[in-house]
Amino acid sequence: MASLDVIADGKERRFHLKDDVVSIGREISCTVPVQDEKASRKHCRIEREGLHWIVEDLESHNGTYLNEIQFKGKKRLANGDVIRIGHTWIYFRDTIHPLAWTWAFLTSPLFIRWSIITIMVGTLAFFGYAMISTMNMITQQKDREAGMPEWKRRGAIEENGEGPKKEEKKDDPKKGGKRE
Repeated sequence: MASLDVIADGKERRFHLKDDVVSIGREISCTVPVQDEKASRKHCRIEREGLHWIVEDLESHNGTYLNEIQFKGKKRLANGDVIRIGHTWIYFRDTIHPLAWTWAFLTSPLFIRWSIITIMVGTLAFFGYAMISTMNMITQQKDREAGMPEWKRRGAIEENGEGPKKEEKKDDPKKGGKRE
């Protein structure tokens, strides 16, 4: 569950994000009221989008800072991010269950795209190998049926069209041959 640790004037308060939209500002009706002279009445809001939380600056006069960088519009929050409004520091904590992150990864467009590509390449490789193996088996079968000798089937034909050259034997003195 996500929460906000709000630190202002040396005091710390924790707000658990139970709703999908949380408003932050000086107005008492805000979900997270902030007593800071630099804060606008409705300064910013935090909302859930899917498994992620987004912080949105509501065109505040003094601006909203995320990790000490002022921004306009929306920014995605990560666990440990710091939102600053004037002299108020807001620490974002998100302790989402690991299985939820796994599901988010498995359903993300990038993972799905790479999975499809991997399956396609694997399928093509498998069928390519199967096709080449089948063609080799058919060729070997036709060669056997044509009565072609084994050494010709294996591609051991020399330039003159004859089979492999036999090694010339040197005279062996043990068998009564000549010595050099």
